[in-house]
Parts: sequence; C-alpha cells; structure tokens
Amino acid sequence: MRRLRHLLPTLALLSMAAILTACGTAPKHKVIPVGDLDLDAIPDATPRSEPLSRYGNPESYEEDGRRYWIIPNPRGYVERGLASWYGPNFHGKRTSSGEAYDMYKMTAAHKTLPLPTYVRVTNLENGRSVVVKVNDRGPFKDGRIIDLSYVAAAKLGITGNGTATVELHVLDNGIPSAAPAVEKATGVVTQGIATTAPPTPEPLPVPTATVPPGSGSGLSPAEAQLPAPASGPMEPAQATTTTTPTARDGQATAPTGGNVFIQVGAFSNLQNAERARSRLLEVQTHPVTISPVQGRYQTLQRVQIGPFPSKAEAEKLKDTLIELGFTGYRIITQ
Repeated sequence: MRRLRHLLPTLALLSMAAILTACGTAPKHKVIPVGDLDLDAIPDATPRSEPLSRYGNPESYEEDGRRYWIIPNPRGYVERGLASWYGPNFHGKRTSSGEAYDMYKMTAAHKTLPLPTYVRVTNLENGRSVVVKVNDRGPFKDGRIIDLSYVAAAKLGITGNGTATVELHVLDNGIPSAAPAVEKATGVVTQGIATTAPPTPEPLPVPTATVPPGSGSGLSPAEAQLPAPASGPMEPAQATTTTTPTARDGQATAPTGGNVFIQVGAFSNLQNAERARSRLLEVQTHPVTISPVQGRYQTLQRVQIGPFPSKAEAEKLKDTLIELGFTGYRIITQ
C-alpha cells in the first residue's frame, strides 16, 4: 500500500497526458462514401455576380517561392489541365475567401481567378460537367489547375483516380462585381492553411504606350496560360503583329531561323496580349508575335516567341518565363 501511494501522483500525471494526447489527435472528419451520396440530388452551384470577397483577392501573392497574379477580368477565360480534389483534412477550415470549406458543397480552389468566380468544369475523359464556385486558392502542385470539393469531384467521377484532365470555362454571369471596399490582403489562405505572403516586389517595367489608361503596370501572367480549347489543338495562324525585339543595349536583334516556337499563352483581350509581348521584349531578344486563333467561344490572341533553331535553344528561356509567371508555356514546332 505504501508503494501504491508513492505511485499515485505518477499515475495521475500519465492519465492526464493520455487525455491531452487524445484531444490533440482527434480523428479527421469522417467521409460519407460516394456510394452513399445522392449525387443527383446535389445541385450545381448557381452562378451569380457577387462582390469580391473581403479576403483572398490581393493584386498578387507568393506561394512556395512563386508569385501569382490575380486575373482582374476573367471574362472569357478558358483553361485546360489536371483537376484534383481536397476533402476531410480541410473540412470546416477557413478558405482564402473567408468562408468555411464544406466538402459537400459545389466549390473549388484556383490560383488566380478572383474570389468568388463561377466556372463550368468538364471532365474531358468522360464528358461529365459541373458548375462550381471558386472560393479558395490552390492547387499549388505543378500541372494542376483546379482543386475541386469532394462532392464536385464525385459528380465528375474523379474521386477514385484522384485527378482527371478537365477544361474550365468562366461563366459570364458568375464574374464578381466591383467592390471598392475590398480589403487588400497581406497574406493568403491555402485550402484552410494560413500562410503569409512576403512583400510584393516591384514589377518589371512596361512601356506606357502599350498599357491602357487605368490598367496599372502589373500583368496577370495566369491569364496567358490558356491551353488549347476542347475543339482541338490550336492551328498555326497568320500573325497580325510581328515585333523585332530590341536588346537591352538598344541594338536591334534579327529574328533567328528555325520552326520551333514558345507559345506563352492566349488572351481574350488584345491589350493584355500586347502588354505580355512588351514585358517579354524587355527580358529577351527573340521575336514575339501576336496572332488570332479561334477558340470554342471567341477569338483569342496567341502570344509566341520565336522562331528558334532548336528546342534546346527555346529551353534556355525556361527560367525567365517562370520568373515572369508564365508557367503554362509550351514549346511547339510549326
């Protein structure tokens, strides 16, 4: 008994530690299996023009050492790439827009669309299509363009594989309205995980002749990352604007021979395409052209660098393009 009395304080401490440990490792949200969900009874998000959310809409932000620029006007935006989904680990946590993430609602995360924006997402592997509300930031894994809620992914049939090739279209009636009272964020929330963005660096100089009044000096590189529309790869088109760049020392550089080009992206707005070209001419010496190409719903302005004599020569600009934010570029042969 005397020994037991000596052990009682120790046993009490061990019991308390076990209780605290159990509280700190509470199980994550229990997922309702897809087979138990009545997916037909879950409606798509209803597109509407809402004010910009108070949070999640800075001019730009940085994640994992890469800067992302929010698209000021996403009308006509089309993008193709891999979709993924996120679920129980983030359920109930705060999204970038300030809303709580609900894995059973039709929502999604995107790196550069303003919050909130409504988009139609089509699974190109099975033809299924849904409408979701973009209210969060992500995904930040290379090659992925959108993170869907659990239910949205289930309706598209991608919860099993985890990813699928999709095409997203911003809906005209789902673009946020102007909201002057929006607070400029100093950080972002990535799928419920708060992160602080470092100070925004000074943007590269843009010739004022190519910047429309009131548009500011920052380019939205993500707007340029429009892959080919679902109707098929973009065919070569006759360039309507060709510029022979001027090197940094002011000496003109002659175009190089070859049939290799870097397709930086395609813009729905010609002025934005011209701004992208101007920035590219500031940092490299190869010709930059703008040419029209017909998308599914509208004519896009394609921006290309080249020609280059070989793919290896084009690859030398990789770091420069990534630094400018043109992460969706493609090297093509015409």
